[in-house]
This record gives sequence, C-alpha cells and structure tokens, in this order.
Amino acid sequence: MDKGKAIQLLKEALSEIPHLKELKYDDPEFQLWRDKVEQIIKSGLSQDDFKTFISTNLPILIFDFLTTSTARQDDYLKRLVEYGVNIEKIIQKYKILGIEEEPASEKPIKEEKPKVFIAHGGKSEARDKLFRFLTALGTTPLIIDEEPREGRSVNEQVEYYSEQADCAIILGTADDKELKDGKLYPRRNVHIEIGRFQEKFPNKIIYLLEDGASFPSNISEKLYTPFTKDSLDEAFMTIARELTEMKILKAVKPQ
Repeated sequence: MDKGKAIQLLKEALSEIPHLKELKYDDPEFQLWRDKVEQIIKSGLSQDDFKTFISTNLPILIFDFLTTSTARQDDYLKRLVEYGVNIEKIIQKYKILGIEEEPASEKPIKEEKPKVFIAHGGKSEARDKLFRFLTALGTTPLIIDEEPREGRSVNEQVEYYSEQADCAIILGTADDKELKDGKLYPRRNVHIEIGRFQEKFPNKIIYLLEDGASFPSNISEKLYTPFTKDSLDEAFMTIARELTEMKILKAVKPQ
C-alpha cells in the first residue's frame, strides 16, 4: 500500500471516532477499528508512525471487579481522544513532507460491500450487536424490518432482499416454547427462512443458537455456534472466520 492511500484510509478512520465515542467501553467494534488502523499503518507507513499511534500519556489501568463502569468508560473515551490526536500527528507529518491522500481522480472505483442477510426472530440486543459487528467488518447487514418496504408483503420483502444477499446468518434466539416437548425454539419465520437459504446458498449459511434454545429437527445436524445474551465473543470469531472462508471478506495484505 502506498503512503497516499494509507493517509486517505487514516482520514477515514479519524472520521469514525465520533461514532466510537457513542459506544460502550467493551464494544468489540472499537477493537476492530484499532486493529484496522494498526494494519493500515503497518501496510503503508513506518514503524515510527506505528509507535506514534499506540503511544499514550494515560496510565495503564488494571481493572478488577471493583472498577466501576463509569471509570472504565472514562478511560475508554480518554484513549479514543489520544488515538485521534496521534492519527492527526501522523497525517500532519506526511502533509509537511508533501505526501497527502490520493487525488480523487486516482481513487479506484469503490467496490460494493458484500451483503449479509440476518434471519432473526425479533428485535433483540443480540441482533443489534450482530448488526454493528457486521458493519464494522465492512459488510452490509440486511434486516428486512429496517429496510425500505415499498409496498411489499413480508414474504415479498424477504424474497427481495434475499436475492441481494451474498450469504445468510441464522440468529436463533430462544423465542417460542413448544407445548409438545417444552423446548424453546426460534420463531416460526426463522424456520421458514432457514429452508429458503438452505436452498439458495447451502454452503454460505452461519448458524448461531442462543443457550437454552433448540433448532427444529430438520436442521439439528447442522453445526452451529452457541451464544448467550451476555456474550457473543465466540460467535463473532466464528462469523469473521466463516465469512473469510466464504470469500465474503478479503484479508488486507501489504502491497
């Protein structure tokens, strides 16, 4: 990656800081953002620039169970400010050297982001976290409740956006209790969408299942990643790995 491109990407990363300030200190989107910035610097700039980015005047805090959420959030926001200042220092350095971002005429045509259909039972914290995570990965999550309807029925809405999707994630939350066996299952619409996507792209589906819930018997043999309301970390790791294997995500390599 040449220096002009790296500076361009750093400016884009800098513009994302106001959004990051609205997140909680433990949101995985921040770590993804920091990893992205580090990769940009390592791929296109110098080791000194990397040291500039990670340098901080803040003391290293050792958090334990006595540390309040307010203290953790304050520390997170202060570090965000320092990261922003450090990025600006790097950009200013190359501006003085006469190296700035690529001219608009030289920018490559922006590729359309891959689209990931999220099949879910209803609005939930897990769904919202999954949406933010997929966005941070550089994909376009498709949630039919949030997309323009333009007069379509629910079934037409699912069909319309499934045609645009490159893959699907089945978010199986514990929504409905089956009277016959007493087990918790995802909502019926999820069962229907599973069948639709197994036919459309059977090798490009990621199954997530909330602890305590069960998938219907027709997909019980499928491998899935369990999650709880409090933790989606393992699920996020699986998603990133699977999307890379599907060629939905492309690894950033130095040029």
